Amino acid sequence: MSKRRVGLWLAVVLGLTLIIWIMYSPILTLKFTGRDSLNHINSAIERTLDYSRFFTEQLTYQDPWYRPISALSYGINYSVSGLNPIGYHFTDIFIHWVAALGVLVLGYQVTHRLWAAGVGALLFALNPLLPPTVLNIAQRHDTLMTLGIVWTIALLYAAFHTVGLNRAMAFLGSWLAFLIAVGAKESGLVALPLVLWMSWRHRQTLSHRYSILLTSLPFVLVALAYLVMRQIVLQKLVSPFNGNWNFRLLILYLQESILPLMNYKSEIGIGWLAFAIAIGSIVLLCLANLQDIEFQTWGVLFGMWIGLPLVLYLVVGIPHIRNRYAYILIPPVVLLLLRLLTSPTPPPIKRLQSVSQLGAKVVLGIVLLAWMPLFGAPFFSPGVMERELAASSYMEALDSLVADLPPGTIMDFENVPTKFAHRDNMKIWLNLNWSAKRIVVGTVELGKDPRGIAQLSMTRSGNHAVISATYSFQPQDEGDFDTE
Repeated sequence: MSKRRVGLWLAVVLGLTLIIWIMYSPILTLKFTGRDSLNHINSAIERTLDYSRFFTEQLTYQDPWYRPISALSYGINYSVSGLNPIGYHFTDIFIHWVAALGVLVLGYQVTHRLWAAGVGALLFALNPLLPPTVLNIAQRHDTLMTLGIVWTIALLYAAFHTVGLNRAMAFLGSWLAFLIAVGAKESGLVALPLVLWMSWRHRQTLSHRYSILLTSLPFVLVALAYLVMRQIVLQKLVSPFNGNWNFRLLILYLQESILPLMNYKSEIGIGWLAFAIAIGSIVLLCLANLQDIEFQTWGVLFGMWIGLPLVLYLVVGIPHIRNRYAYILIPPVVLLLLRLLTSPTPPPIKRLQSVSQLGAKVVLGIVLLAWMPLFGAPFFSPGVMERELAASSYMEALDSLVADLPPGTIMDFENVPTKFAHRDNMKIWLNLNWSAKRIVVGTVELGKDPRGIAQLSMTRSGNHAVISATYSFQPQDEGDFDTE
């Protein structure tokens, strides 16, 4: 690689790094406001004396999930930064940054254009659906899983296009990334079909007739080992099916992933028209590139990457859209659109063919440009960051009230905010921070959105204290979209 090319890569990586850390830096000011965050951290704290427990126990004692890598990350966070939320949020931004770098590398492999790879990484990093996932510590399993999948494919592709020690190191890195993806969340197993497909398509680059088996076997063994350990730890097959076959929500989920601007205006009918036009353009360009062998490889890969989670969510059933469900979907959507945009347009021998493909590219270009106005405030759906900051302020106020209580005080809460975050989260926070005082949390009545808090007050009678909140407005319902 020439010095000029190295310089361009360094410039793109540096620019992407600065943009991500600047835009996501406000997250560092938040407390443990994310739902279930303290539940996960509390479970990890108990296991830091014996790290093997992260691999032999479920994520938390209340949840039927076996996610050892995610649980281990909380334990490492606690060992390094204790109960300082900055360390946990720093780790979440770091994971998102590494995932974006993976999209940059994979984007270059897909398009062979550094500018397109940079655009793809930026569109992923600042997609308005993703920041709510990054700020919630308890949703780290989704970011870790996607990081693992992206780097699994990027390093596997690199392994098939190099030789010697570099090939061996790339294969090892891909295998480790797959281990992270599967250990972070069960859905990381969708990477296995992607690995098998890439191995099959690049079998001609392998010298030995059994090389394709040897390259795929480590990934298969990891998947089997995970499933066996999951069965042992959970002691039973846990069925995720909840009886909610909501196909409409899956279509809405896909629409929001392609046109995130509709997350703000999903009630407008033109959003569905734009979605239909975008899908039509994608199908048209895919058909036009079917004879391209390289596009066949990437097209099928991205099709499986997008389709398998959708099938999974259809089987599981989802009662509402959650932003974190989109995290795994955004990289293949962005890279597929960029691959179609950078594909060669045929010469105007057949005028209709060239005009139609050019028009489809214009449509996809408009789709990507439609994301740009959101970059000025990527902190999500309206009010999300405001709500998180309000919840953090509430936690600080709560700490100041509790600090004056004597040991053995029984605390009751009336009309406390639901965003902080629920009863168990509140009890864990008080027990972790004020365990020396042996404060007992009594009844908890969940109230409203913390943005509406006008005052937080406490009344005391002997060893009994009641903390209550008054509100300045009545919060509105979120609708179909859950910003947790």
